[in-house]
Amino acid sequence: MPITENQNWFSKLPIKTKMLVIIMAPTTICLLLAGITLVNYDLILIKQTMVQELSILATVIANRSTAALVFHDQDLAEKNLSALAAKQSMVLACIYTMDETVFASYVRPAYPRKKCPQPLPEYANYFQDSSLNLIQPIVLDGKQIGIIFLRSNLSVLETIKGQSILIGSIVILVTIAIAFFLAIKLQQVISGPLGHLATVAGTIRTEKDYSLRADSQGREDELGQLVTTFNGMLDTIEIQNRELLDARDHLEELVECRTEALTAANKELDTFAYSVSHDLRAPLRGIDGWSLALQEDYRDQLDTTAHEYLDRVRSETQRMGQLIDDMLQLSRVSRSNISIQRLDLSAIAQTVISRIQDLQPNRSVKFLIQPGLVAQGDPRLLEIVLTNLLDNANKFTTKQLAARVEMGCIESLEVNQPVFFVRDNGVGFDMTCAQQLFGAFQRMHKASEFPGTGIGLATVQRIIRRHGGRVWAESQVGQGATFYFIL
Repeated sequence: MPITENQNWFSKLPIKTKMLVIIMAPTTICLLLAGITLVNYDLILIKQTMVQELSILATVIANRSTAALVFHDQDLAEKNLSALAAKQSMVLACIYTMDETVFASYVRPAYPRKKCPQPLPEYANYFQDSSLNLIQPIVLDGKQIGIIFLRSNLSVLETIKGQSILIGSIVILVTIAIAFFLAIKLQQVISGPLGHLATVAGTIRTEKDYSLRADSQGREDELGQLVTTFNGMLDTIEIQNRELLDARDHLEELVECRTEALTAANKELDTFAYSVSHDLRAPLRGIDGWSLALQEDYRDQLDTTAHEYLDRVRSETQRMGQLIDDMLQLSRVSRSNISIQRLDLSAIAQTVISRIQDLQPNRSVKFLIQPGLVAQGDPRLLEIVLTNLLDNANKFTTKQLAARVEMGCIESLEVNQPVFFVRDNGVGFDMTCAQQLFGAFQRMHKASEFPGTGIGLATVQRIIRRHGGRVWAESQVGQGATFYFIL
């Protein structure tokens, strides 16, 4: 059910004010209804009394006027009617014969309407034009001989009505004042504990002190249960906070221990890397060197098969050296510090392409680098990324007569940031194997077709992730591949 503007206004009132409104609104309405009912009831009783008094008066005048009607004595009849002058409310009195001819009349001097009403309505009493009218037969010995008409103003009724309204208003106002005073006192029975509970809750929220408790003041009603439940919640929160603090202290100790262990592991890894780069390289260099010396010094004594075996030995030792270099590079990019700065990726790509062309001067590859490619990142690490991506693109286009490698940037609405790409028209790969593409030592092609260690793309992914970005690829077999990355 939607909240109206008045309900929203009422909901913002303090609880004390709400309770006063809830108590006083029905009280005031009931008092007003009761006062109006009593005043109207008094007016009805007064009207009935006026009708009874006027009826008695008409009976008395009618009994005294029977002789005047029988003997056609108008003076006697008017004398009987003039006795009504003593009653201030009487303004008009008329005696009619049976044919409704005015026989005698009395009109108060100040009354504006001097004539008796003709024709007469049926015998009745009725209120009309701020006056009470009464029509009654004049009877002698059981036989009607005439009609009497009396009219009384309602000045007495108006006076009594005004007095009743005044007295009723005073009584209602005094009663409302007493009710308001009692409501102020009684509402504290409920608003007091609620206000105390709200104060404690506000203090806890401000000071974050969950050791505070609300006082139930020995109440066993719903308010007491509310305070008890509130304190129980505080007990639970305090226990949980204590457990969280203990867990945080333990976690800090655990993190410190793990940090020390990780530092030790990194030192061991550095030691291992040093051993790999020095201790393992020396035997490899020895194998490669002695194989070369054997080929050169005993060239004439070795047959073609022996030379092929020696070439394979040298090739494998060199491949092993390259694999060691790639593994060391993968380890370093995972642990090295990052220095973020504004970079010109186009310039870095041109530098990488120059090195590729120097190593393969006989290849004709069309490199298309979009100018003005700018990004935020570590220059050394992003150069490794571009070296691996551009070198792979160059490598997998060796079977194309018109090899083409392109690097650029597109705007993506999905990520709301620039997306860089390296695209080639090489052999491509099957997208069903794309999940294995960025794993270490994972290869989509045989080493005999396209040499490599299978670590380059794993290195690319680690560097991109360390920049908070993402790298992915799209390809079709025989139609090249496109590698996308965001930083």
